[in-house]
Amino acid sequence: MYHLTIKKVAALFAATITFASNMFAMPTTVAAAPLSGPPAPCVGQPTTTVVTQTRGGINVFKGAPKGTHSPVMPAYIASLPPGAQRPRLFDDLGIDASLIQRFDLNLKRNVGGVVKNLCEITLEINVRPSSSSMTFNDGVGLAVYQNTVFAPVIGTTSWGSDFPSLTGLPSWSAGGPAKVITLNLSSLPLVGGGNLDFITNSLKTPKASAFNQRYFDLYIQDDTDVDYAKVMYHYN
Repeated sequence: MYHLTIKKVAALFAATITFASNMFAMPTTVAAAPLSGPPAPCVGQPTTTVVTQTRGGINVFKGAPKGTHSPVMPAYIASLPPGAQRPRLFDDLGIDASLIQRFDLNLKRNVGGVVKNLCEITLEINVRPSSSSMTFNDGVGLAVYQNTVFAPVIGTTSWGSDFPSLTGLPSWSAGGPAKVITLNLSSLPLVGGGNLDFITNSLKTPKASAFNQRYFDLYIQDDTDVDYAKVMYHYN
């Protein structure tokens, strides 16, 4: 049985990572690189929400596994000891199986024939601890991975957090409850305070940000069951 240690979790996101939780204890300084046309804040404004790219069966945690692995999944499995893990899909229950799903960004501004301002993009996931005794160190990560090498696209900024930090639970333990987590991709919490704009920030070049790459990868660690994930676009 193979479980990722904190050190191995950190390695998943390579050198360009910003963590939200002291569990990982590896914050980095991010130099902002704003692009033209990023989402503007939705705060205090009436919005229209469009849900796209729902993956998995909503609120079931059962049925046949669903989803399509990110193109980087074979390289991820190859980076581990033989037989250490298998790929996980939505509603795929068990241990020692990580999920990596790719989401294409849809940045259109025409909503029902009306041109609107794309002011926010959120990601919602429904997760719960598996039956493993090693769920306590599990977490979630966002990255813009390459297709054939398990490493982020050069210049991109990755982000990660453990589940207690995101859910408010004292621990992430076997038999614990399922939790729906909503992440604002333009305002991800950082260790020590502050937020990361995952959509428009990069460490080296704006051309390598998720805003220009038009996709991102969701990574969920190997002892957590995943019911569904969905991307929501908010317009005003």
